[in-house]
Amino acid sequence: MKRVITDPSHTGSLTFGEAKEPLPLPHQSLIKVTHYSLNRGEINIAQGAEKGSTIGWDYVGTISQTAVNDRGLPKGTRVVGWRPEMDAFAEYVIGEPLYFAPIPEGVSDAQAATLPVAGLTALAAIDKGTRLVGNSVLVNGITGGVGFFALQLAKLSGARVVAQVRKPEQADFAQRIGADAVVVTTDGTGLEAEGPYRLVVDGVSGSQIVKNEAKHLPRCLDSVQDYVDEIIVLDTGSQDETIEIAQARGAIVEAIEWTQDFAAARNQSLAKATGDWILVLDADETLTAGGRAVLKQMQDAEKLGEHRIDSLLAVNVLRYELDAE
Repeated sequence: MKRVITDPSHTGSLTFGEAKEPLPLPHQSLIKVTHYSLNRGEINIAQGAEKGSTIGWDYVGTISQTAVNDRGLPKGTRVVGWRPEMDAFAEYVIGEPLYFAPIPEGVSDAQAATLPVAGLTALAAIDKGTRLVGNSVLVNGITGGVGFFALQLAKLSGARVVAQVRKPEQADFAQRIGADAVVVTTDGTGLEAEGPYRLVVDGVSGSQIVKNEAKHLPRCLDSVQDYVDEIIVLDTGSQDETIEIAQARGAIVEAIEWTQDFAAARNQSLAKATGDWILVLDADETLTAGGRAVLKQMQDAEKLGEHRIDSLLAVNVLRYELDAE
């Protein structure tokens, strides 16, 4: 069968390769893929991956071979799934029961393919909020996958949704997908006037798998120092000064083994949070003045009453070592 693999010599570092059709275990299904979606994380990983690595999280297809003893969904069922092993961009994939589900009638293959990473990440973010009905929710990055879903999910939850966009031409799009108010800003100016916010969803920033971050990490951590109660950094084998830089700024640094599973690493980082609210930043990003104003507003006990923010977590570094040269 054909599958997409990484190859630095090709445009986008991706090309087609040949592979044997996978053999499912008795409890697994074999799925013939019809669609898959491309996430930003896959693009980033492809740029530094070893030649010949598999790629892809999200897929849609039909069950070609069901689990033994008909314990799985019937042959021919349309399903949407996620491959934590990052090998979904292929003609056939293994369907692990925990990681795929039938697609309802009325939902196309193309629509369903966008749901696993972006859609479920957005859902997890909205689920972090409580009592959203009638309260304001700020959503950033609405032209990206996570923000696009988060805005609509917040609206369906009964919230008043404020969208932050960078360009005036993006405002109409934000309103068409449900934004009650739109703030056009690159530095956070104007966001405070639309608050206070019950929940802030930053769809642009996410815990990313990055390479060397000694260059960027100081600015990132310095920008959040007065606005978080704890900083947690998960490191997967840095060779530079990343760990020392993080520790010098009071971060809790823990080493984890990189297993080519971004979602597992992200979940490990979130599981270590002790706060009720989570702030997620990439190592090469900083918390802007506008963002700091919003967080200060949310932390004001007089404005949020008993629901004040007790602590925030900045997840800054998930690093992996690949032979990129």
